[in-house]
Amino acid sequence: MDKKEKNIIKKLTYVSKINKNDQEIQTFFQTFMRNIKICFEEKENKVKYEEYFFNGIPAPRDIEFKDIDANSFKVNIIN
Repeated sequence: MDKKEKNIIKKLTYVSKINKNDQEIQTFFQTFMRNIKICFEEKENKVKYEEYFFNGIPAPRDIEFKDIDANSFKVNIIN
C-alpha cells in the first residue's frame, strides 16, 4: 500500500474509534446515577442520609392522583 492508502485507513480507524466512544458515552449519560449524602448529628446521636440523583431524571416520589373520573385524572408530585 502506498502512503495515501495508509493515511485513509488511519483516518477510518480513528473515525471508527470516535463513533464507538460516542456510543459508550451516550449509554453512560442515559444511566441513572445516584449518590448518598451521609451526616452524623452528634447532638441527636443520629445518622441521617439523603439519596439523590446527579444524572438523568429521577423517578418521582410522593405522587398524588386527584379529580379521578371515568375519562381523566390529575397527577400531582408532592415535594
